[in-house]
Amino acid sequence: MLAIVSPASAGEWNSWAAPWPDPKQMECLARAIYFEAGNESEQGRIAVGKVIINRVNSGKYANNVCGVVNQRVGKQCQFTFACVKNAVVRSEEQYAHSIVAAELVLLGFGVDITNNAEFFNNRPFKDKRLVHTVKIGGHYFYRPI
Repeated sequence: MLAIVSPASAGEWNSWAAPWPDPKQMECLARAIYFEAGNESEQGRIAVGKVIINRVNSGKYANNVCGVVNQRVGKQCQFTFACVKNAVVRSEEQYAHSIVAAELVLLGFGVDITNNAEFFNNRPFKDKRLVHTVKIGGHYFYRPI
């Protein structure tokens, strides 16, 4: 049996509930998760979302999700899909899973399974400035040394 418990007042609710994420930031994160990891497991989708949040929190990138997702170095996009003018969602099911992952990440659920990674790639690589932290699904995750 499911028991629904409601707070006595709206003030009580607001005192303990996390603020709901900004819809624009949520959409940016969901799209990034979809295009970078839409075909991954839930854990893989959340890991990609955590990388974006780690970048936001690092102080080295833009200070919001949309800024990080759309950030460029010269003409090169940090996230490939952001350079594709007409990136189209082709799987509503994968996009729905990406929205859930974005919500979980933005609401702060779970631990950072990437171990503070700020980068990921679909193949391993070596860079003296980065340390490999974990492989989740088809992605390798890295953080600065």
